[in-house]
Amino acid sequence: MPTTLVTAPLGVRIAHALSKRALEVAFGAYLFIVGGRFVISLLGGH
Repeated sequence: MPTTLVTAPLGVRIAHALSKRALEVAFGAYLFIVGGRFVISLLGGH
């Protein structure tokens, strides 16, 4: 919880500073990375 209290306001400031398109691209990249890690774990990776 302490980490969240410190980093959440920073994330909000960054999100408001970026354009809508930049946020969409960043979120898509995040989903791609998480999905890739999931697929690797399914295929027996660590």
